[in-house]
Amino acid sequence: MNESIVTGVGIVIWDGVTRPETKNDGAVVHSLKIALSVADGQNVSRIAQTALNECPNFKGVLPQGAFNAVSPVKPGEIDPAVQGMLVINAKTWIGAPNVHDISGKQLTPIEYGSSLYPGAKVRVLVYARTYNNVSKGVGLTLQGVQIVDAKAPKLSIAQGTDTVAAFANAPLHGQVVTAPAPAQTPPPPAMDFVEGPASPPPPAPVEVITPGAPGHQMAKAATTSYAAYISAGWTDAQLIAKSLMVALDDIPF
Repeated sequence: MNESIVTGVGIVIWDGVTRPETKNDGAVVHSLKIALSVADGQNVSRIAQTALNECPNFKGVLPQGAFNAVSPVKPGEIDPAVQGMLVINAKTWIGAPNVHDISGKQLTPIEYGSSLYPGAKVRVLVYARTYNNVSKGVGLTLQGVQIVDAKAPKLSIAQGTDTVAAFANAPLHGQVVTAPAPAQTPPPPAMDFVEGPASPPPPAPVEVITPGAPGHQMAKAATTSYAAYISAGWTDAQLIAKSLMVALDDIPF
């Protein structure tokens, strides 16, 4: 027969009573994970071993890879306040367990909703059970909870993040710049007396001025006025060499 015990006072690590888990098959699991002193944890280990001894599949020995009802807190895990303690995770599949205050009064979910948090001090009523399906091991069924101290300091895992400070101190990445960037003036093109300098950009559509140097006229290949070419560094000789300007005597009538 499964033996039920009331544990010593433990520290809540995870509250699955007010935050139950819904499995894929629709089953709702309420749970409470707490840290116990070594002595109290060993008392839970005793009833877990009894359950193992009575299980015909295990005959007192957990197979390799099976889960135990009690496990130590690993160094650096969870919170410094629970270092060196033993952890249990008790569960129930038949609805939320009864929750009581320090005087023994049963509380409603509204009354105990804010009193279960990582760091709260509680005692739990549990019994050990074995399971042998997809996973194997010995676990604890949660029958009841007594809140001993609902004003205990929260564990660091329950402190949360200071979002105000985080946003205030973080730089703005990818900020949209609304002010226009200053215009960049490209350097004038280098003079190339073989190929000639780069042609100046065409002006906005205006009437094309065709006169060239005295006695010359801009050819049809010219993209802008004679004055614009001269301002861009061209010489008369380069314009004639590039067939951009022709002598009036060379123009057929």
